[in-house]
Amino acid sequence: MPMKALSIPLIIASLVTSQQTQPSQGSVSESTISEKTIQVSRCIISLVDDVEVPAQVEGVLTGRIPLLDEEGEFQLENGNPQYRPFRVQEGMEVKAGQPLALVDDREAWKTYQAAKARLEGARLEAGNDISVRAAQKAWEVSCVEVRQAEEANRRAPGSVPYLEMNRLYLQRDQLELQKQKAEHELNLAQVAVKIREAEAQGAWLALHRHVIRSPVDGIVVEVHRDIGEWVKPGDSVLRIVRMDRMRIEGYLNIAEVHPAEVAGQPVLVRITTPVGGTSLAGNGDDQPFTGRITFVSPIVEAGGRYLVWAEVDNRQNDGQWILRPGLSADMIITRKLPPRMGSMPKTSPK
Repeated sequence: MPMKALSIPLIIASLVTSQQTQPSQGSVSESTISEKTIQVSRCIISLVDDVEVPAQVEGVLTGRIPLLDEEGEFQLENGNPQYRPFRVQEGMEVKAGQPLALVDDREAWKTYQAAKARLEGARLEAGNDISVRAAQKAWEVSCVEVRQAEEANRRAPGSVPYLEMNRLYLQRDQLELQKQKAEHELNLAQVAVKIREAEAQGAWLALHRHVIRSPVDGIVVEVHRDIGEWVKPGDSVLRIVRMDRMRIEGYLNIAEVHPAEVAGQPVLVRITTPVGGTSLAGNGDDQPFTGRITFVSPIVEAGGRYLVWAEVDNRQNDGQWILRPGLSADMIITRKLPPRMGSMPKTSPK
C-alpha cells in the first residue's frame, strides 16, 4: 500500500490518542474516554437477525402460495383454499409472516376436511339427547306403575301379587339404569367433541406448517431450494436478513471502563467506512444513528477487553440501507458513572 494512503489514518489516530487515553492493547476496537462519554472506534456493524428459514414438513415445493386474510388465516371459497402463483427471489423485501413458499399441501387439506367432518358428526351426536329423554319418560311411567300397585295393596292387601310387585320394582330399577346409561353416553359424546376439535385443530396447524413464511421483516439474500425440489423438515429453503435494525459491536477495556458505566446507556453511531464513488462515509449521509447498549459480555477476554454492542434503527438513502453488516463505525456511549467510594456517607464509630 502507498505510504501516502497510510499516512492519513495514522495522523488521525495520533491526534485522537494524544488528547485522550491510549487504546487498549490487543483489542479490535479503540476507546477514548472523557468524563461524560466513551468513544469506541473501529466498531463492526453486524446483523441483529440473520435467519435460515427451514421447511417444517416433507414434500415438493410448489410454485404457488395461499391467499391469507389480515389475521394470517387461509382465504377459503366453498371450503377450499385459494392460491396465487409465486416464486421467491433474492433481493425481495419481505414482511414478518409473509408466505414465501409452499410445500404441496393437497393431502394435508384432505386430512383436515376429514377431521372437520368427524367433528361435525361428533357435535350432532353430542347434541342429540333423544335417548336420554326417552329413558327418562320410560322410568317415570314405571315409577307411576309402582306407586299405583303399592296404593292398591294398601287399599286391598294382596290385590297385586307379591311376584308382580317384584317385577314392577325390577322394571323400575332397570329403566333407571338405562336412563343413567343414556346420560353417560351423552357425556361421552360431549367428550368426543373435544377430541374431534383437537384433531381438527391439529390438522389445521399441520396445514400452516406447509406454508413457509418469513419470520422477520427483511431481505431475501439466498434461495437454497427451488420450485419442484423435495424438502424435508429442517432443510433450509431460504435466508433472510433484517436490515431495519442493526448491531454495533465494539470492545472496551475492563481496566478503563466498568461494565455498569455502559449497560443500557444511549449511544450515537457514525459510519467510518467510505461507501461509493464519493469516498464519503455512509455515501454522504453524515447524520448519526441513535440507539442503546443492549448487551455487555460477562466474559473478559485476553488483554482485559470485553464485548459490548448496541442496537440502532437503520435508514435508507436513495432506496438503499445505509448501515450494512461488515462496515465499520464509531460509537459514542453516554457514560453512567458508578457511585464512588468517597461519596459514600461516613458512619461514626460507636
